[in-house]
Amino acid sequence: MIKETKSNWECVTSIIKQETPVTLSELTTQLFLDQPEELLSFLNQYKFASKLLKKDQKVLDIGCREGLGSYILAKEGVEVHGVIEMNTEYKMALANFSHPNLTFSCQKVSQIPSSNWDAIICLNHPDSLKTQTEIFLKDLYAKLDNSGLVILSLPADLSLFEKVSKFLQDKFMFFWKFAIYNDTIIPDNKTLIPLLPSLIIGGKKRK
Repeated sequence: MIKETKSNWECVTSIIKQETPVTLSELTTQLFLDQPEELLSFLNQYKFASKLLKKDQKVLDIGCREGLGSYILAKEGVEVHGVIEMNTEYKMALANFSHPNLTFSCQKVSQIPSSNWDAIICLNHPDSLKTQTEIFLKDLYAKLDNSGLVILSLPADLSLFEKVSKFLQDKFMFFWKFAIYNDTIIPDNKTLIPLLPSLIIGGKKRK
């Protein structure tokens, strides 16, 4: 696992100080303006993911938008490939971030070739996860290496939460679920799901 140090977040600090200009899409900009706590939640989720990964692992980051989270992981030695469906956001990611451990592509999840990924991360609630849940999850499962990790962020939707939970229970050796809110970990509790901005759920693939 990546040891948390001050350097983990130097790339974020430099962006906030505008030492490295970053362009955000209209959708992301509006989200952060309307709900600034979402920015904290977003960074916390990538912070959590980084603690589960090892240097030199191959990681697929699905729906990475402008690439900030992918860049955070790449700075820590993880080999990250960020996948973006919208061409405008893909161009932003290419312009925003450059690192030897970081690549981007503009394509759908179904178009990504199976490459035995060590981990697959999906923290930005892509539409296909909500509208084609089982197909989306099967795609991820097929692309994972034996004993690979999957880390997902879900919106506060009990029905979706239960579908994803069932899939992980059936296909993964173990799985966990909780929420990160205002830098606090909240254990799984179905009565709280409608009140939380998002949930973290994931697991390790059976060999």
